[in-house]
Amino acid sequence: MERDSYFETSKKVYGKDHRIVVYHSSKLERKNIISFMRRFSDVYMKVRKIVDSGDSDSMEKARLYLEAEKLDETILLPSLAINIERMHDRISVSGKTHCSPTYMT
Repeated sequence: MERDSYFETSKKVYGKDHRIVVYHSSKLERKNIISFMRRFSDVYMKVRKIVDSGDSDSMEKARLYLEAEKLDETILLPSLAINIERMHDRISVSGKTHCSPTYMT
């Protein structure tokens, strides 16, 4: 999809026609990327702190925290390496939203 554009279609679901609109906003995309990067940085620093604590269960704590933040496939343990491909995948969906399906009249 082009930036600041939308795509509209309809689909029959449970016997009723629904209107589906997908919109791509460059302003929302920028806002979401900035928000994601801030959150990512905070999570990365907290995971680093957990791992560096040296507790016997620090890796387990870090793993559980990453799972809760849904970044377990992006920040890899135990090295704390960043999966760049996964990060690009997460960023590539920024600014793309869909409206709740509505019944067509």
